[in-house]
Amino acid sequence: MQSPCRTSVFSVPLWFPIFSLGLALLLALSACGGGGGGGGASGSGGLPQQASVRTLAFAVSQCREGADGFFAHQTLQIRRGDSASVNVGVGALTEMQDPPVLPGVCTIFGLSRWGFIAAFAGGIQRMAVSPDGSGVVFETTNRFSILQYPPLAPDSEGFFFVRADGSGLRPLGPASRESITRFVFDGSPPYGFRTDYDQTPLSFSADGRTVVFTDRGPGPTGEDSTQVVTMDVATGARRQATQLPPATLPHDPLLLDIESVRFLPDGRIVFGTNFTNPDGLHPQGGVFTIKPDGTDLTAIPDPVALAGSHIDPRFEITGDEVTSFALALPGGTSQEIFLSDHGDLLELTNFGRGDTGRGTVDIDGQRVFFVASADPFKTNSTENCQIFSIDRLGTDLRQLTDFSQGGHSALGCFGSNGGPPPGCISREPRQDPATRAIVFSSSCDPVGMNQNGEQIFAMNPDGTGLQQLTDTSGFTTEADGTVDVELPGPFASTAVRR
Repeated sequence: MQSPCRTSVFSVPLWFPIFSLGLALLLALSACGGGGGGGGASGSGGLPQQASVRTLAFAVSQCREGADGFFAHQTLQIRRGDSASVNVGVGALTEMQDPPVLPGVCTIFGLSRWGFIAAFAGGIQRMAVSPDGSGVVFETTNRFSILQYPPLAPDSEGFFFVRADGSGLRPLGPASRESITRFVFDGSPPYGFRTDYDQTPLSFSADGRTVVFTDRGPGPTGEDSTQVVTMDVATGARRQATQLPPATLPHDPLLLDIESVRFLPDGRIVFGTNFTNPDGLHPQGGVFTIKPDGTDLTAIPDPVALAGSHIDPRFEITGDEVTSFALALPGGTSQEIFLSDHGDLLELTNFGRGDTGRGTVDIDGQRVFFVASADPFKTNSTENCQIFSIDRLGTDLRQLTDFSQGGHSALGCFGSNGGPPPGCISREPRQDPATRAIVFSSSCDPVGMNQNGEQIFAMNPDGTGLQQLTDTSGFTTEADGTVDVELPGPFASTAVRR
């Protein structure tokens, strides 16, 4: 692996209110013919070219707990390809040191091996990289932190823009009044609470001039409710695109009112809603598109599935005419990858397992990349979570990774939110349209530099050229019992999902 390049840094304090949250996230949510492997792109001497993403922005969340107290800190780092970039330490806020909220909180966070759960604690929330990789928009707020402490300094809370080389940091406006996470206490086993989060909380327009996200705003009769909002990156000016009514009770408080908001290539906005009735015809919500000026609200027809099957919209909303999604088949024990081509469905996998999912179609529309713990080639005897690809006709299945850790996997790909060995998790395969690299995060250790943590990786579409893009220290324990944890996440890059 090449040494990670220097980074641009925006510093904010972070308080990790993980409690038993980390324990729940350890046990998270959730063939066809062909040959494995394949020839890779080659550089000089016939060696595979190392995969690279144009721009990667990621939070580094740190936690330390020991006899001298509790410490937490968070930075935003930006990596541009394989070249070094200038480090910019803003220093807007000082680091925090206080007694631990709960003994063992850092241990729980470290065992999760999933940096995104820092978003439940506050600090860096939404994040997106411009399509050309030249800039990053990010949001910091503690408004929805479980502890809501300590507050961020007034000049460090809100939306910000920064160039990918770390220069030009400037505020864009206040933070959103709508959370990207949900944490609900209830009597359900085994932990007495449930969690949810938005996979795509911020998105750039194709021209890089506008971002879209959820916020609060007036509904049809002036009532405050969740809305789709755009923001001009140059001026910070905001525009409310929807006028949706509030969620109608009773409903599941765990679910977000609106999620997976993003721009389509033609300038329209696609979003999913769980409770509202945007057009008067869909009382249970659905997937909709709308123009940024608030006109032409259109429902996307639901894919026609077998009776008793279920599509999980948290991972599947794209609005593209050709896309992939995981469909839970009747009976609840099997989930397979389907391709949707202008509304026509084709089942691509037949693994008969419940943890197959999170696919993306490549930029040519010819192959689908996804995660699964299946063993179709007898090369995954530990049933660990691997990344596969398959062509759009359901043939030429390939296993692109050969990751394992600590014997037979305890969770397969069910542990999408992390967990300790045995086994490890790979998540969110996406593709950079320019470099064609597949970008994903993983708690596996394929290059020997991620023994107990999570990192972000890139590889070529055929599985060659694997490169570890981040270099956080993970979960370590010192001789005196002091626990140190450093994990990346949330993150965003020029890689996208279709």
